[in-house]
Amino acid sequence: MRVRARRLGTASGGRGVVVAMDDITDELQTERVLAWGEMGRQVAHEMKNPLTPIKLSIQHIRRARKDRRADFDDILVRMWMPFR
Repeated sequence: MRVRARRLGTASGGRGVVVAMDDITDELQTERVLAWGEMGRQVAHEMKNPLTPIKLSIQHIRRARKDRRADFDDILVRMWMPFR
């Protein structure tokens, strides 16, 4: 609930107050939904970041295997070392 109040005065010396109340339930719900959506995007981004180098390493290993490279074993060892 949002409440706003304003004092009133008249030329003849009368006084009063105008109070306006707004139901902002829908606004708050929309803000919550947007916040959860943003958090979901950030979590997905953080999960994807470490997957990219892993994917590139797998592609490199597959290419080396397909090409029957003589240093294939060395490539496997180099790729495995960061995960030890």
